[in-house]
Amino acid sequence: MPEIGYYTKLVVNLWAKNNYWILVILGLMVATVAASGCANNLEAVNFTDGSVTFSYPGDMTNTTSTGNLSVSNWVNIAYIAKSDVYIYVNKNPTINDPSKTRDAINADVKANSGQVISTTDETNPNGIEVSGNVVTTTDPTTKILLIYYNFFFQDKSGSVYQITVYGSESKNSEIRETSIQVFNSLRLN
Repeated sequence: MPEIGYYTKLVVNLWAKNNYWILVILGLMVATVAASGCANNLEAVNFTDGSVTFSYPGDMTNTTSTGNLSVSNWVNIAYIAKSDVYIYVNKNPTINDPSKTRDAINADVKANSGQVISTTDETNPNGIEVSGNVVTTTDPTTKILLIYYNFFFQDKSGSVYQITVYGSESKNSEIRETSIQVFNSLRLN
């Protein structure tokens, strides 16, 4: 039976001969793990206005400027954005039916040559009844096809909220993922 020193010398000799390839392989593994970690592990950020709370991707920025919108009785609550995905949060204290609000949006989209992709009434994981739709319209200025994921629901005081996640249809996968995150995390305070 060989001595323990024999195995030590064998390992050292193998390391000396193969360390270049081992270092290359280890370097590639570390680089792959680091790159995938940066791309996929964004911390979620929470938005709240005191009535509703939801989470959104951490690479988005809340650039909210509140105030009345030009559309009657709608109040802008939040505008959250990054270069290609946007979230608008609005509320209207004078409307009390989320599904009728959604249906009015659908009619408006159709009247302006847009397309209603889907219409839903569902309850999110936190028990909030949400009337939703997915619509597309063409931006009249840029001629880019935009896709909108809209959620309509009531807060505890009865005000109707509209949360819209939208952007260029070419980014639909990312927009859809963001809308799912918003929908699933939506809570009433």
